Amino acid sequence: MTSDGKRDAENTNGATAATNPTDTNTRVASSTAGIATGDDAGETAFWRRRLPLPVFANATPRSLGLTALAVLVILAVPYIPALSGNFTLLILQNIAIYYIVATGLNILVGYSGQLSLGHVGLFALGAYTAALLSGPYTQTVDVLAHPGWPVLPLPLAIAAGGVVAGLAGVVLALPALRVKGPYLAMVTIAFSLVIIQGAVRAIGLTQGPIGLFRLPSFAPANYWWIVAFTALAGQILANNIIGARLGRNFLALKGSDVAAETVGVDVYRKKVLAFVLSAVYAGVGGGLFAFLNNAYLNSDSFTFDRSVFFLVCVILGGAGTKYGPLIGAAILTYLPLQYANLAEYNLIIYGVVLLFTLTVVPEGILGTLQRFLLGRRRPALPLPARDWTVPAVAASIEPLLTLDRVTRDFGGLRAVDNVSMRVMPGTIHALIGPNGAGKSTIVNLITGIYDPTQGTVNFGGDDITGAPPHKVAALGLTRTFQTTQLFPGLTVLENVMVGFHTHMKAGLWNQLFATRRAVQEEERMVREGMALLHFVGLDDRGALSATGLPYGDQRRVEIARALAVGPKLLLLDEPAAGVNPTEVKELSELIARVREHGVTVFVIEHHMDLVMQISDTVTVIDFGREIATGTPAAVQRHPKVIEAYLGDTEVFGVADAETIARNAAAVQAGEGGAVGNANA
Repeated sequence: MTSDGKRDAENTNGATAATNPTDTNTRVASSTAGIATGDDAGETAFWRRRLPLPVFANATPRSLGLTALAVLVILAVPYIPALSGNFTLLILQNIAIYYIVATGLNILVGYSGQLSLGHVGLFALGAYTAALLSGPYTQTVDVLAHPGWPVLPLPLAIAAGGVVAGLAGVVLALPALRVKGPYLAMVTIAFSLVIIQGAVRAIGLTQGPIGLFRLPSFAPANYWWIVAFTALAGQILANNIIGARLGRNFLALKGSDVAAETVGVDVYRKKVLAFVLSAVYAGVGGGLFAFLNNAYLNSDSFTFDRSVFFLVCVILGGAGTKYGPLIGAAILTYLPLQYANLAEYNLIIYGVVLLFTLTVVPEGILGTLQRFLLGRRRPALPLPARDWTVPAVAASIEPLLTLDRVTRDFGGLRAVDNVSMRVMPGTIHALIGPNGAGKSTIVNLITGIYDPTQGTVNFGGDDITGAPPHKVAALGLTRTFQTTQLFPGLTVLENVMVGFHTHMKAGLWNQLFATRRAVQEEERMVREGMALLHFVGLDDRGALSATGLPYGDQRRVEIARALAVGPKLLLLDEPAAGVNPTEVKELSELIARVREHGVTVFVIEHHMDLVMQISDTVTVIDFGREIATGTPAAVQRHPKVIEAYLGDTEVFGVADAETIARNAAAVQAGEGGAVGNANA
């Protein structure tokens, strides 16, 4: 392992580089609240001690105190002379409503990394649904505009707005999120235009530009309380999501959806879920907006620039921060009132604000403040209670992984050509070959990132040919990457905890309401994650940003995250790339210890000393074809292997041409070990 002096020096460098634009430290602190640390020896500070509640079981005296303070402020606002005027209360109501919508959009944009420019359509759906179900009357007589329709109480009408917007989000996201790039943004723009024009032209339903009259109305103070308490409830639920497994998953797919899927996260479903949650928030905000303006609602309230407004609220306040949307909504609602004569230039102003934010403070206002004020805080983490262990695997003489005549074509290029291979359980099997030989393509075929053009892949008796990566991972097969694919928005510990995804069973509702089951499961996985970090020698780094670590330590984090899946087979794609000689030695020891814990290892590597030191079996490919398989001693003397490496006899330490000829003759006579030639 690394010496104490080196580890201390690297720790200082890592701490300096570990600032995070998101509220990572706050999230880690909430995840570990109530868990004993090495400093307090089992006695958690009173203010951070979790309360034994059936729901909101993540609540602590501190969080309850802050919530109580927020409740008191909301209740007191109408009694403060400077804020009690009807116009001021109307401004505050607008801020709270936009804050609700921006909070949902922040889940989509700030946490899951998806872009929507059509949330005004969902906002309008929520508004019209709530208005139509609350009993609007005709303009001139006291008659229901839509007789026979159910008339719901206000809370149910607003909730219905959220449900309808959520259903629209499902319909919108299912096809749109199957593609990447700007397509989601384009689809949401088209959706918003359809809804906006539909609201204008559906005269029989919405009364078009004339609007819906005589909706239920409330005293300004009473409606402030309704809107503000709804916003507070929405923020609490959003905090629960962000601090739980779902929040980690969202940030993981934002950082690298490929890496997230290889540890068991169903990326497509999580993207759809993020969009639907965001749509529900937009619908609830729209439902509240319907009753805001003197019991009157018309289509002029829903224009495309309002979609841009919602997005700028998120980015200005700080995308990926818990309370950034509140700051953005407050600033962008208040400023236009001071410059009402510039209303026709709203889109220009939003564009200028967006450009300024992205170039000067790309983390947003709150994100920048957190980076400077909280960037160096390191929340206390629990010490590992035990060493990492894996479930016992029954001994078997059957191959754990079998490739049968696997081929992969990319257009006219054949990257993998008729490769067959067997990986035996409990071994370290190396795959080597020159650059461009097809090694990483084979790993991508095994883990489901690519589908074979022909041939089959069998793992543990299951045919996984063409199976998606998250299903392959659920069977116990995962990988690391040639270039590290850590999740930038997460700490070292949180990166590892993403790997526990397939082992965590608390569903959406448990996480949304922070039930005791979800919180206890989270605490258990924190301890398991720390045990894994202890195993790889990084238990002192858990609270740091994963991408701020030295490169060799990043490799260890990626291995720990893969081990969190509980794999039967671990695929390592060039783990020694970019690390120094000392770290290579430590890496070889770590791989050996992983195998000792019962995990079969399949490693792709160019570092020949490492391969020859740790491997039981070596397979060599060249131009996509297998040319030799056998023990390290046999393979390094195989003439086709030497030829594949351009005749460089120093690669494998072979002395001279005479030795090459002698060894080749021995191989042909069957004396050089069990070497199979696929082309023989």
